[in-house]
Amino acid sequence: MKRAALFMGICIFFSTLGAAVTVSDVSVEPSQTIWNDQDFRIETTCGPTSGTYEVYVQNISHDGFSRDSKDSLSLIAEDETNAEYFIDGENVRDFWEELDDFSAGDYSFFVGCTNETTDFKSSKFSVEVLKTDLIQGLEKDVYYTEQEEELYFSVLKGVGDSDIDIGEDVNFTVSIGGETRDLIEGYNSNDNEWKMSMKMPSEPGNYEPTLKAYHNGTTESLSREIKVEERLQFDATVSDTTIFDGKAVEVDVEAANRGKSIEVVEDDIDFSLDGDDLDNVSVKETSRDGASTFSVFLPNMSRGNYDLDIEFSREDFQASETVKIKYPARLEGEFRGEDDDALPFVLRFLDDGKEVRKIDSKGDYTSSIVPGTYNVELEFPHETFPASISLEDVDVDSWDGPIRYQFYSSLEEVPGMKLAGLYAYMSALDSESRSFSLGYSTENIDNPRDMEVLQCTGWNMESGECWGSWDNVEAEFNYVGSEALFVDEGEGAYAIGVRENLDVRYSVGEEVYDPDDTVQVQGTVRDEDENSVFNASVSLIRSGSVVDQMRTDDQGIFNLSVPSPDTEGSHSLTLEASKEPYSRGDVSFDIEVERPSSISITAPDKVSANAGEERNISMYVSNTGFTTIRDFEVIEDDVPFIKDLEYDTSPIEMNQSREVLLELEISPNVSEDTYTAEPVFVHDGNRKSYAFGITVDPVENSTVSPTGMVASRGDPLKGALPSIDIPSGEVLIGDNLLNKIIFLILVVQAAAVVAVVFRRRAPEEREDLTQTVSYIKEEIGGESQQNPVEVTTTSTDIDDVERERIIRTFSHIRNQIGAD
Repeated sequence: MKRAALFMGICIFFSTLGAAVTVSDVSVEPSQTIWNDQDFRIETTCGPTSGTYEVYVQNISHDGFSRDSKDSLSLIAEDETNAEYFIDGENVRDFWEELDDFSAGDYSFFVGCTNETTDFKSSKFSVEVLKTDLIQGLEKDVYYTEQEEELYFSVLKGVGDSDIDIGEDVNFTVSIGGETRDLIEGYNSNDNEWKMSMKMPSEPGNYEPTLKAYHNGTTESLSREIKVEERLQFDATVSDTTIFDGKAVEVDVEAANRGKSIEVVEDDIDFSLDGDDLDNVSVKETSRDGASTFSVFLPNMSRGNYDLDIEFSREDFQASETVKIKYPARLEGEFRGEDDDALPFVLRFLDDGKEVRKIDSKGDYTSSIVPGTYNVELEFPHETFPASISLEDVDVDSWDGPIRYQFYSSLEEVPGMKLAGLYAYMSALDSESRSFSLGYSTENIDNPRDMEVLQCTGWNMESGECWGSWDNVEAEFNYVGSEALFVDEGEGAYAIGVRENLDVRYSVGEEVYDPDDTVQVQGTVRDEDENSVFNASVSLIRSGSVVDQMRTDDQGIFNLSVPSPDTEGSHSLTLEASKEPYSRGDVSFDIEVERPSSISITAPDKVSANAGEERNISMYVSNTGFTTIRDFEVIEDDVPFIKDLEYDTSPIEMNQSREVLLELEISPNVSEDTYTAEPVFVHDGNRKSYAFGITVDPVENSTVSPTGMVASRGDPLKGALPSIDIPSGEVLIGDNLLNKIIFLILVVQAAAVVAVVFRRRAPEEREDLTQTVSYIKEEIGGESQQNPVEVTTTSTDIDDVERERIIRTFSHIRNQIGAD
């Protein structure tokens, strides 16, 4: 029922000059009886003079409802004493939405006028609101597709407790399924009702038709939910869908037209199995209400699931039903142990927790089951190694022995593990989840809580060997019941036990390595029983990275190498051995890397000295190695005549040299002979010696040595004059001019030094030096009769011009000395 709303507008124009203001002549058009939602207007006069007023409605009341506040319509009267204001239906509805549920009845109120100085209102005024009812005849809950349905309904207006038929002055629309349908027949005055015919949708489903009635500016609507079904109804059921060879099935069929049963005959129906038509069909019986039972003979089929299609046709209507027909799957197989002994077992098939098939046997079995989805449970109640396997949601269409199972009682088949149990399981059944409960024996296990479950996916049933890798399976252990519990999607062999440890033994070639060396590491890998482990992977690791890797041979031997680190110090290396299912074995060791230190020693091969003479010998130590020489020391225990040893003990850097000065003091009583001196050089823990000869001459001899010092009459020159040894015999001079020049320079330098020293000597010493120079001159010139010298080259002798130049040079030196 629609709500009724009332807005009142009052336009009052009157003159306020010198007279009392009143509200008069309040009226409503068309009348004071109004249908809900009907347009109306109010006429009133605010007077007697003209002016500007605000018109309002106050003290609205109806059946106990009242409102005292002013509800202004904000109407302005301008210079008219009798203005009319029309208030449309929309504003009226807005106003009356605040009333008591828009019910029918009498509403009283005051019409007021106000300006800036005066507020005045009329006496109480009343309006009667009438209701509208829509009564429709869509009474059934179920209708049928494309059915033309007649609807009967009435439109009434009530005044208080009485109803008034509106008559023909009404317009209607009806919509269903998003489509608007037209009125087919009109008003029936005899029955005071409207009659309408509406066609139902062509598609079955749930619909909510909506009826709307329009009268004198008001609208009423009504809707309700209905169900639309197929005009022709067909249903087929099969009581027993499990078919054995040559068995007929009974199919019950029912049909109806617009809810009324009809008889189904053979011409109305066709049967097919997986697309192949079935001809051996007969009607077994027909009931009074038209339901029929057909006998359908099915052909022999292999085990599996098939679709039985049942099609019904009459006139232009067709319907079909599909029923699953199941041919039982044959269950055949066997379970054997290690020595082909028959194993006892229990095989269960469960559907929604209910046991459908159970096979309790030993070894071989034969049975059948309807194809479907089952949970399969398999139990092996062995007294020492009981086991159970559960498979969830297995589609059983065929069987053919898809499960293989074996347990091993010897527990010696897996090198690398101390076994508590070993099982092999393989299945061709697809399953979402496989749960295992495997028993074990702790006879070989020291600590059961160290046990693991390992799986080999490449297990060979015939040889009892793992041809793949062993992988850990997360499992829980019932230590009281001695069972391992786990869920795994795979298959293969499952070993329960403790991994054995690998023992890595090694040897290295050196204790200390140079940076450029190669570290060779050899060794073997053995198990806990000292057996060699073949094909174990051995890695040599330095600084967290694998630098070399290989597998052991049949003797468990490996040989690895790595370049020596290029930095000095201690370096750690690790050997890691692995082979499933052994636990990894590793061992770490350190190697020392040192840069090699090396020295070279430069010293005379032979030193000549007179008895009673003091001599200084310079030796030079050079660092020819790759590192700084530290802790440098010279040991003179094997140096005869040693008086003192002078050298700087600070470190010697690479490519640097250090002078070592040996001070000798020859005793006057020493016999003429050659003595061996062998000082020892100790550096960074290394020792190196150098041997040379010390020849002791009689006091009267004077010798010029190539690397020693000039000595005369036992009075050493204290290292100031390098000695030049020009022995008797042949002096070889190269055939190139450079060699000759070098020789002359050496002679000139020696003479210059003699000259300097000569000036600083006493007269008797000068005489000795003069004799020395004369001796040199005589030797070069070949004038000595005792030790003649032949000057030659490798190709030609020195010519007379060169000989004369040499003689003049030394004559000049002698003259310089004599002149001093």
